[in-house]
Amino acid sequence: GGIGAASKQGILVKGSNYLETLNNVDIVVFDKTGTLTKGNFAVTKVVTYNEFSTDELLRFAAFAEANSNHVIAQSIIKAYGKEIDASIVETKNIEDKRGIVSIVSGKEVVIGRKPFLDNYKIKNTQIVNNEDALIVAIDKVICGYIIIEDEIRSESKTVIKELKQLGIEKIYMITGDSHRVAAATANFL
Repeated sequence: GGIGAASKQGILVKGSNYLETLNNVDIVVFDKTGTLTKGNFAVTKVVTYNEFSTDELLRFAAFAEANSNHVIAQSIIKAYGKEIDASIVETKNIEDKRGIVSIVSGKEVVIGRKPFLDNYKIKNTQIVNNEDALIVAIDKVICGYIIIEDEIRSESKTVIKELKQLGIEKIYMITGDSHRVAAATANFL
């Protein structure tokens, strides 16, 4: 009966002995992205410098990311919300989870976290005091940064609460995100 009930909830259990083993669980570990969160990244903040407008920054960032199918790139393109002519973009370098360098309308656009931009001799990256920021530089001048975050699943908080009510006191979360993002998620839950 337990296997059938689990199956109706989308949970596949190999045999009844595994259901019995669940009685002895006292530690639960969750992956953050896509489990506790929706895995749908969205631009939540845009900050501009050096007289660049939000629209200009998003335009250059979206065009620079036009040839990438990474979830972060797609969230920038979605935030821009306008059609992109990828024919005016030449992607020079993409380093997964680190950054991208593209030529957009003859201008070099570098997007990434501080260490990535430091490799491209972008100066004054210290003006961005947020380790989660994607810094956008055009022709070696920082024009601002973008914050992209993942939305927490509405049911995550309830699941954690119910596990604690069942006596599971050690609940952990693993993530490749920064300490700040991990702490914010943990505090919410």
